Amino acid sequence: MRRALLVLAFAALLVPPSQARADGFLDAWHPNQSFWAIGYEVGIPVNGLRSNWVNRVSPAGGQFAIQVGILERLAVGVAMNYNWFDQNFSQATTVYPEFTVTGPVYRRLGAFTARGTVHYYLTSTRLQPFIGLGVGGVWTQTRIQTADRVQDTYSSYLAVDPEVGLMLSTSDTFAFYLLGRYQGTAASFFDVKNAQWIGVQIGFGWIF
Repeated sequence: MRRALLVLAFAALLVPPSQARADGFLDAWHPNQSFWAIGYEVGIPVNGLRSNWVNRVSPAGGQFAIQVGILERLAVGVAMNYNWFDQNFSQATTVYPEFTVTGPVYRRLGAFTARGTVHYYLTSTRLQPFIGLGVGGVWTQTRIQTADRVQDTYSSYLAVDPEVGLMLSTSDTFAFYLLGRYQGTAASFFDVKNAQWIGVQIGFGWIF
């Protein structure tokens, strides 16, 4: 988190004062702008996903999102994320319907989420804190491999994620952002019920 904030501060210093944006995204003069963003995300498994599936932080995640202003400081849009969690265990017990196996285990979860979003920006300044909420669906692919047995599952579920973040507008058409979100889902597989993870994201986008 500290490293990401330093990146945002350094980016602001790179913009000459004459080119810096006086106001932020969706200021009083531009209430209907759009923001097209790409972000890199680190996923942190929590609750049942962490205790019953994988406990390793995943560096393999990303987001593409579009926001469109409908009022001053209020935007609606869509967001699509992909997160990949996997881990090898040298010794674990897996219970199948027919038998129980103890030994090396490989587990993974691939999750694609698509949500409708709403964001509210707390200020109209260059550095804008914001809060948001996304509601949509998650499509999951899981794999568990024990010895010579491989079992894959594919499912879709409800997904909801509250968000909080900061946007730094460095010009009239470009901005960086830092975002934290709590991805809640109804995804259930094996001993995992309602898989959840935290996403920490840094990215950039274009303002139109």
